[in-house]
Amino acid sequence: MESLDLLNVPHWQPFKQFGYTHPFFTINTATIINTWLVILVLCVLIITMRFFLTRKKSIIRFLTIAYIGAFIELIEQALGFFYYQHFCFMTALFTFIALCNMISLVPGIEEPTQDLNTTLALGVIAFLYTQIVVVRKHGFIAYIREYFQPFFVMFPLHIMGHFASILSISFRLFGNIFGGATITHLFMAAIRTYAGPSIVGIIILISGSIMLIPITIIFGVFEGLIQAFVFFMLSLTHLAMSIQASGSQERNDGTHS
Repeated sequence: MESLDLLNVPHWQPFKQFGYTHPFFTINTATIINTWLVILVLCVLIITMRFFLTRKKSIIRFLTIAYIGAFIELIEQALGFFYYQHFCFMTALFTFIALCNMISLVPGIEEPTQDLNTTLALGVIAFLYTQIVVVRKHGFIAYIREYFQPFFVMFPLHIMGHFASILSISFRLFGNIFGGATITHLFMAAIRTYAGPSIVGIIILISGSIMLIPITIIFGVFEGLIQAFVFFMLSLTHLAMSIQASGSQERNDGTHS
C-alpha cells in the first residue's frame, strides 16, 4: 500500500485523457485509501462495542457508556437541552476526526486530516449541518432574513463571516496535524540518514527509535485527541450560537440511556 509521502504525494487524474490536468481535477489516492481504512476501523469498533454492551460486567461496556455519557453532558451544557440528532452528529464528528488523527499509530498509514481537502470537507459538513438545523426550525425565508440584519449592506459581511469560520476551523485542524506529521517525518529521515553499520550509527538508530516512541504518542494520541476535541467544541459552540441567535426553542426529544 502506498503511504502518503509529504514530498511525493501520489495523485490520480481521472480526466487526464480529456486534457483536464488542473489540481482541482486531481485526486489524492493515499488520502482516500487512508480515509476508508479509518472508516473500516470505526466499523470494527462499533461492532465490538455493540457486542460488549450486552456483557454487563465488561470493562469495554463501562468505557463505552462513560464515553457516550460524557458527550451527552457536553451537548446539554452547550445547548441547554439534550437533542438526540445533535448528539449523534457531534459525537460521530469527534470520533471520526480522532480516529483520523490517531491512525498514524498503525505503521504505513498516514492521517487523512493532514490533507487540507479532508479538513475543509469536515468544516463544510459541520457548517452545513448548522445551517440546515436553523432552516428546518425557522424556514428558509427567516434564515435568509438573518443575513440582512441589522442593515441590507451587512449581507456581504455575513457571507464573509461564515466563509471565514469554515476556513478557520479547517486550517486549524490541518495545520496542527500536518505540523506534527512533518516533525515526525523529519525525525525519521534524520535517523535513516545518520544510522549505519558503524557503532555510532547503531547507537543513533537505537536512541532515535526510543525517542520516536514519545514523539509518536504525543503527536499521534494526545495531539490527535486535543485537535479532535477543539474541532468538536468549535462546531458545537457555533451550533449553539446559531440556535440561540435565531431564537430556537427546541425541545428535548431524546432520553438518557
